[in-house]
Amino acid sequence: KAHANGMKTVVYITSLEVNTIDGETLPNSMFKDHPDWVQRGFNGEPAVFYGTQEDWVDPGMESAWLSPDSGYRNYFLTRVQQLAGSGVDGIWIDVPIYYGITNTSWGGNEPGAATVFKQWSIDKGFSSSGYSTPTGINWDDPKFKAWIQWRHENLALFMEDVRTSIRAINPDILLIDEVFPVDNMDSTSTGLDQSWRINSDGHLTVWEVDSVSNALGMKWSTLEDFTNKITMYKYARGIDRNNPSWAFSYGNEELDAGLVMGAAVTTGVSPFEAKTPD
Repeated sequence: KAHANGMKTVVYITSLEVNTIDGETLPNSMFKDHPDWVQRGFNGEPAVFYGTQEDWVDPGMESAWLSPDSGYRNYFLTRVQQLAGSGVDGIWIDVPIYYGITNTSWGGNEPGAATVFKQWSIDKGFSSSGYSTPTGINWDDPKFKAWIQWRHENLALFMEDVRTSIRAINPDILLIDEVFPVDNMDSTSTGLDQSWRINSDGHLTVWEVDSVSNALGMKWSTLEDFTNKITMYKYARGIDRNNPSWAFSYGNEELDAGLVMGAAVTTGVSPFEAKTPD
């Protein structure tokens, strides 16, 4: 019906996160059925939680963050290929990241990841016998710094596999990533740095550029706050190069919403306007 009216259709899907309603009490959930698919942080703890740790996770709901180096990869690729064959024009993939349970517990230490990282470090010539995954943050350790680089490359390769998989079904379909790390340390901790994107052909980004408050948007912002927002939009525009840029234009009231949209348009970014989350 959308196509009959000259419109395009885009379907949204989470990437490495799977939510199970009432997963805390149900006998079956993604984590309970596939504990070997879940990302693991330092000391091996699984990237899974229940309830209200994040505002999009309801009480009793399970949020499991899956590893791209597990059986989940083929599971996910099969799913997006089915979507690509349905006739949609684009698939919007939400934040393909390594989820951090705490500040010192970053995903990418699960057994499948350890195997891939070890071989990657051999192929890169960093170690003849291969590096093991780190057990903590240590910027003086060459192994840790190599692991940081590998996480960027590994997530970029995962998304490239998604892109080629869906375009094998429909050569005209677009892959759209939602990306919240911009020019900040989140790209290091989550592994998601869009400058590592492998191929921009049919691969767009929606940049989730935050405001100073999830409740009041930019209402109480300073000139410096707006300078930072403009800088983030310019960063996004630079990363996208020949691709169009698309970014969240978060506002709360008429004045701040208009100024945010003006910042987006002035920097050449197409605004995706939304009411500030809370």
